Amino acid sequence: MERPETGRGTTTAATPTWFATWWPMVLVGMVMLVHAVALVPELATDVPTRNDSMFHLLMVRGASDALAAGSNPLDFWIPQLELGFPQFLYYQHLPHLLLALVHRACFGIVSVETLFHGFRYLLLVGMPLTVLWSMRRMGFSLVASAIGGAASMLFVADNRMGLEYNSYVSRGYGLFSQLVAIHLTFITLATLTVTLREGRGYAAAALSLAALVLSHLLFGVIIAVLSVLLWLLGDHPRTWGPRLVRLAVVGMVAGVLASYMLIPFVLSSKAWLSTMPWVKLSGTPSWRVTEQTLSGGMYDLGRLPVLTFLVAAGVVAAAISRDARSRFAAVGLLVCVALYLVRPDATVLGRLLPAHNGFVSYRFLSAIGVLSVLVMGLGADALWRLMARVPTLRGTTGAVVGLLAFGLLLTPALVERWGYYRDQRDVVEESRAALAAAPGLAEVLARVEATSGGRVYAGPVTTRSCPMRVGPGLCVSDLLNARGVSTVGNPMQGLALSSGLIKEIPAGNPAMYDLFDVRTVVIGSDRVVPSFLQPVLKAGDYALYAVPTSGVAQYVGVNARRATNRQDTLYFAHDAWVRAGGAASHLVTRWDYRVPLAPHVPRALCPGNPRTVREEVTSQSVMVDVGCAAPSGDTLAVALKMSYHPQWEVTVDGAAVQPYMVSPGFLAVDVAPGAHRIAARYRAHPAKLPLLLLGLVVVVAVALLKDRMDAPAQWWLRRVA
Repeated sequence: MERPETGRGTTTAATPTWFATWWPMVLVGMVMLVHAVALVPELATDVPTRNDSMFHLLMVRGASDALAAGSNPLDFWIPQLELGFPQFLYYQHLPHLLLALVHRACFGIVSVETLFHGFRYLLLVGMPLTVLWSMRRMGFSLVASAIGGAASMLFVADNRMGLEYNSYVSRGYGLFSQLVAIHLTFITLATLTVTLREGRGYAAAALSLAALVLSHLLFGVIIAVLSVLLWLLGDHPRTWGPRLVRLAVVGMVAGVLASYMLIPFVLSSKAWLSTMPWVKLSGTPSWRVTEQTLSGGMYDLGRLPVLTFLVAAGVVAAAISRDARSRFAAVGLLVCVALYLVRPDATVLGRLLPAHNGFVSYRFLSAIGVLSVLVMGLGADALWRLMARVPTLRGTTGAVVGLLAFGLLLTPALVERWGYYRDQRDVVEESRAALAAAPGLAEVLARVEATSGGRVYAGPVTTRSCPMRVGPGLCVSDLLNARGVSTVGNPMQGLALSSGLIKEIPAGNPAMYDLFDVRTVVIGSDRVVPSFLQPVLKAGDYALYAVPTSGVAQYVGVNARRATNRQDTLYFAHDAWVRAGGAASHLVTRWDYRVPLAPHVPRALCPGNPRTVREEVTSQSVMVDVGCAAPSGDTLAVALKMSYHPQWEVTVDGAAVQPYMVSPGFLAVDVAPGAHRIAARYRAHPAKLPLLLLGLVVVVAVALLKDRMDAPAQWWLRRVA
């Protein structure tokens, strides 16, 4: 029998065609193409969103402005958040910082909005590639990795902030940090698997783990749980020792790399990061959520249970094979489901974690999604192996059948997702048309931007309603936030201690406007307004009014002094002070928060409640000239209408003074009668830069010692042998 020719360009019977081997990649490409078209509305920069994307956009813009101004981009004040807050001190910010660096490197040619939404779009469309690469590195087959990647874009649940794209798109929650964290979770699992199994790739594992922590602190806790499972389930128990050593080395290196954020966060978050005491959580299981989870409602809510079928097939396949990958995927999924369903928010475990209540129940839903993707891959691979046993379903024929079979299986999910994104496209178009047609809106917004000083009030805002809606899904306050205007209304994140106080300002109470330094009001032109509002502009359906206030600084009388270590005590005391009319009396309580109570020395109220003489306000500093003709020998108090934080440094006439907190959480200092210049400046945490430099030194050291990083584990192996 003659041997067939195997010359260049000739395919033999024993050599599978490209399509026979790589058909799963074709399926991934098709799913990505559908999403690439459907998600084009996410690139819109002229239509703001009402979700967390606005908050993240402010962070990127603030970091870019800090770089331009020569401030420390690792820790700076963002005045637009609540009454001002040092967001980067407490909130994961690596993606925002990187985008800000790119923006500065582009010299402003590309707008912050374009960079931000473009990066979001790439993350959304590119999710399957991250999953595919990660699963392949973990040892999954190409079929498992490709189907898992395709399925990662198709989750649909009850808007519970999990892996479903409802969590990230403009129509959903806009969880930008979580979107980055999902990518990094898959990458970190892949790099950790390689390091624990083979003792190489320490630098990649440590860098990806540090990047994950710096992109989402709560996912750092999730990956810690999953890392323990990788260690326990990834190989034979005889290798637990060296694998534990490798995990410890990776963890220590990653900890040093992320220390510039972690250490300042731990030192100050317990006191100054709000635990949202106005939100009460039961800490008990929800049987409705449990039923929905176990019935597949976390994958295919309201449609054919195609992903649920893949999960079930994967669990069966894992039980049969019991290899390391299957054990980790299946057991990890069960552990994450248990942590999500038991809801230990109010338990000892929840109180030990450096996060506010509710973290475990919400965030482990994303972990369920990550592990479910791995299990779906196992299920798809098992189904493909069953199909491949049929003699006629081999080679190109089998590849065509496989592509058609899995394509048809995922079609209901693709159709449902296409409809969801089509609705988003319609919302964007309707909002764009409404913005263009809104009589007078552009003129009013332009005048607001040209107005300097104070905050703007456009009515009470909640996540569901607002008094002035533009189109199907926008409020005037959203348009103001998009322009970087400091507003008073619904807090974006609620991380500042007093953020829950900023809800609604009573229309007929000028003292409340003065309290929060609201100098501009946007309202419907047909509305009747109180007499103290001064008309500035009426254009079409909108009107602009000015409010006379005492300025960014105000003399107050200190009639009491209290101490507490509890955030709930502090918050509800501030809330009671506001409700009791404290804004009109200008009499405040001095608070010794997290420090021992000192003797109280009353501060008299300045006669006449004078206005600020002159003020210069930037994002990082406040300078005011004040004056009070009080009797000689008296000591007065001046409050600055922004959130108190211990990293504010204040001088009076050039001499450093010690600021303190007064109701309702403002910064205050003592002054003598007469004219004074008060200068306050936010200073970054002193440990930030030194710890960042230490991390860079460690990166260099790991790069130089990469061939010796596994020495401790090898020593353990020799000792055991």
